[in-house]
Order: sequence, then C-alpha cells, then structure tokens
Amino acid sequence: MQNSQPNSYWFLGSKPEFERFVAEWQARTLPKRDWSHAAHVAIAAYHVIEYRGAALEKVRDGIIRYNEATGVANTDSSGYHETLTRFWIGIVAKDLEGVSDAFEGACRAVSKFGGQRDLFKLYYSFDVVGNTTARKTWIAPDQAGPYERTELGG
Repeated sequence: MQNSQPNSYWFLGSKPEFERFVAEWQARTLPKRDWSHAAHVAIAAYHVIEYRGAALEKVRDGIIRYNEATGVANTDSSGYHETLTRFWIGIVAKDLEGVSDAFEGACRAVSKFGGQRDLFKLYYSFDVVGNTTARKTWIAPDQAGPYERTELGG
C-alpha cells in the first residue's frame, strides 16, 4: 500500500522505507529531527500490530531508550510521558482492530492521527502534558473524547 496522503512522510513512502524507519528507531539511530508526532503514531501502529498485548511495554521501553540515545532526559518535566503513551497506544489499537499488516496500519493511523497531536486535550480537563504524576503513571481520561479507547488506553 503506497501512502497517498497529502502531507507525505518519508517513512510511509514504501514498505521498505517503513521497515528501515522502524529498524532505525529500534536501533536508536533515527535522526532526532524525524521523531515527530506522526512518527510516534507510526511506531505505535507497528507495535500494536506486531506485538498486540505487549505493544505498550515495547513502545515505553523504546521511547525511553531512544530519548536517552538522542540526549533527551526522561525527567519529571521532559522525555517519556506514561499517560500520553498509553493514551495513544489505546487510540491507535482501537482504530487498527482487524488490520494485520504493520505498514498498512501505520499508513492508516498516520493518515488519521498524524496531524492530531493535541487530540488528548479532548479527553483531559487538565494540563496532562505538564502534570508530573501523568508523566510518571497512567491517569485515565476524565472526559469523553470522540474516539473509543481499548483496554490498553483506559
């Protein structure tokens, strides 16, 4: 499946490019400039399809290690964010139910959510990004947003 969305991302140009992107992220050699919100969504989609119930654990570990490799400190105010990671894994997992090809899933998820970086604001009535507790532990949404989440996301 070729990516035909108007705002094309290099890592969705072809299946081999997507596989290279995932491999670079896993090896922590992906250039930091390429670690965008859409890239996060693509990585979530890959892991949801390839690892199912272990997706959250794999993504969590991967983001923490990628941050460390690129000089991003995982602290109370920067780096890995547990609530946002679980939120996005849940949203992507629900949307990709029944999809078995990771490249197809990534294209679909990025097309739908790649430009919706602030979607979480529809689910939280407080500044979830700046909340130290939310960064370290899962806080379930306190508002009903437009998409249903799976067990992974709440």
